[in-house]
Amino acid sequence: MRNFTINKVEEADKLKQLLKVVALATNIEEVEEKIRELV
Repeated sequence: MRNFTINKVEEADKLKQLLKVVALATNIEEVEEKIRELV
């Protein structure tokens, strides 16, 4: 049962990392759009 909770915590950490990556990717897209608007 204890291993189960540890695994859940690790999964949550992986999800957080994924969300950070997705957030970075979306920010990059927004930046690219702004650059296009300026150019």
